[in-house]
Amino acid sequence: MSQHDAVRRQLVIYLGRSPALAVSGDAFSPDAIVQADPDVLVLDLSQLGRDQLRQALDTVHLTGARLIALASIREPADEREVINAGGLYRLKSAGADGLAEIVRDLACQAPPRAGRRLTPLPGTEGPRVLPSRRSGVPAHRFGA
Repeated sequence: MSQHDAVRRQLVIYLGRSPALAVSGDAFSPDAIVQADPDVLVLDLSQLGRDQLRQALDTVHLTGARLIALASIREPADEREVINAGGLYRLKSAGADGLAEIVRDLACQAPPRAGRRLTPLPGTEGPRVLPSRRSGVPAHRFGA
């Protein structure tokens, strides 16, 4: 999720290249997180204020999703808040290399959520979520 259209499109394109991921892209809102019901949420912090970050953390906690927060610059208070909530904090300047693998690994570490069963994806070592309780999307679902 990102409020910045270009960043959101780039994340969706990059993460969508992985056959193990089903990716969607939305502007931030707590309702959009609930609707997407992601296993892992990749959240761009660049245009979010502290209140919106708190809303995101609360909503991620309620949905059981894992969080990767992407920041343009290091904000120690935001980083602490994300880490204390169990999320990962990454600087965009580190580049996108490996992000898809991190997303997949986080999803694999998460316990199965209600209504989902994990099976191997053809040609991959990672699990596949079949089907989601809301969207029926056949793979791990990630909000970007």
